[in-house]
Amino acid sequence: QLSFVKKENQYLAVLQILGEITDISGGFVDSLRSTIPVVLDSLSGKFQKNSLFHNFGIYLTPGNYWLELTLEDYNSHRKGRKKIPLSVPDFAKPGLNISEMQLAARIISDTTKSQFYKNGIQVIPNPLRLYGTHLPMLYSYAEIYNLSPAKNRKTYRVSYAILDSNHSVFEKLTDQVLKKPGRTVLEARAINVVGLPTGIFYLQLTVKDLDSESKAVRLKSFRVENLSQEIARREKQAAPSKPTKLSQVNLNKAIEQIQYILTRSEKKILKKLDRAGKIRFLVNFWRLKDPNPETKVNEFQQEFYKRFNYANQHFGRYKLEGWQTDRGRILILYGPPDEIERHQYELDYKPYEIWHYYKLGGRLCVFSDLDGMGIYTLIHSTFDGEFHDREWKDRIYFMPTK
Repeated sequence: QLSFVKKENQYLAVLQILGEITDISGGFVDSLRSTIPVVLDSLSGKFQKNSLFHNFGIYLTPGNYWLELTLEDYNSHRKGRKKIPLSVPDFAKPGLNISEMQLAARIISDTTKSQFYKNGIQVIPNPLRLYGTHLPMLYSYAEIYNLSPAKNRKTYRVSYAILDSNHSVFEKLTDQVLKKPGRTVLEARAINVVGLPTGIFYLQLTVKDLDSESKAVRLKSFRVENLSQEIARREKQAAPSKPTKLSQVNLNKAIEQIQYILTRSEKKILKKLDRAGKIRFLVNFWRLKDPNPETKVNEFQQEFYKRFNYANQHFGRYKLEGWQTDRGRILILYGPPDEIERHQYELDYKPYEIWHYYKLGGRLCVFSDLDGMGIYTLIHSTFDGEFHDREWKDRIYFMPTK
């Protein structure tokens, strides 16, 4: 609802922000101001479909406060107000503690120290905490405070679980045992939530100090909208459509190719659909994945088949197509790695590769050519839901015959 004024060949809107902080009795504590210009080349309506993100920081002593935000459109003078309670914990107190979790749309490495910079990474906010078909990856960021000095074990355990609206465990993710880099450490995680049904969920983070045996827990709610499930349900109930030129062989192949990005519910629904229903499902599946319907190109579908074709060109062996291999599946799901370590000729080990995903919370995948046929099998991963084996190197050790 911003008002734009034409300036030469562009359109300009200005949003002014005033934040006033008071204590619980109404006493003034501090204030801040910020001005955000928005410049468009045309009034195509594109901006109205996007969100405008901004953040600011202020130092407060531990306690309870009120933050009153006033937003004003400079051109129209329209105003909006919202009053928000703030609670600032005292992290200086003894004992293990965790900051509030921030659920994000994306976390990437950052050397420019942009406005969303935190400890070497950029945390792109998702204030609505809404995920699903349009945003299948949930990113979380938190900071862990007051780890005990490293003694015998020198490690701590990080555990995640997804709880349903009744706070019952819906899905438990893979635990990680990590070495202590110091008393304070950041914790970032990328979680694929595309398989969750529509509803309210909670992400639970549990940290246990394995030296002191102390434990801390944080909880953050988020919402999932799985539009693919709803469309599939409607398509199943719809009347059969007219036959198309898509052959049964090509239809089955098109469905098989997207198996990695289908949810469990979508797979079950597809099995129950007739040929016409499957065709409608495919059309709607890609339509719902399109991040920018205003363009002729479906960028999501384009990126999917770019990865798919790359996998076929580089990972296929014998009758096994590249996308059907473990490396092909990981590439399609998570994209190309930021770095690949190739270990082809180590004396006592079978050939193996380590794929590093620094931009996805430092996750990695390890593949090995176990049988010498050139087909690399996933033998370890730190992605949630993938095969995990911390002793993976023992599995690929071999003693050459004399």
